[in-house]
Parts: sequence; C-alpha cells; structure tokens
Amino acid sequence: MAKVKISFMGDFADIGCPNMELDAKDFYDLVIKVAEACPDLRKFLLDGTELKTDYLAFCHGKVISDPTTTFKDGDVVTFYPPVTL
Repeated sequence: MAKVKISFMGDFADIGCPNMELDAKDFYDLVIKVAEACPDLRKFLLDGTELKTDYLAFCHGKVISDPTTTFKDGDVVTFYPPVTL
C-alpha cells in the first residue's frame, strides 16, 4: 500500500470534496476509497463496482487507464471531470 495524495480539478473541485491523502494498493482501490470518502463523486467515478472511463486521472503527467496501476508513497493523483463539448 502507498500513501497517495488526491486532488480534484474543474467541476470535481466544485463538488466540495477536499484534497485528501489515502492509502491504496492500486488505482482501482484508490477510486473505491475516493468514492467512499466523497460520496458526491461516486456517480462520476463508478458504475456499480466498475470504473467509469469518462473522467481523467493523472499521476506523474500520465493518464492512468489501467486499474492495476500501483503507486509509491507521496504520489499525487489528480482527477479531472468529463469534458463535454
């Protein structure tokens, strides 16, 4: 498990969830814990227990797309809401 810092941008930040720090074994675990810590984000991040794919999450300047992506202590993951045109 790694201690990961979480931040939110755009409409996700406007929902009112504070930036946080969570222990997570991988990206899937992290999203589940974010959804538990901030229930207002759950509908944007999860469809039941499946990860949604219309938002973006970045770590070290790269998009996280693999739910098995692991982290190191101190990594920062930033969540961006879906963009509509």
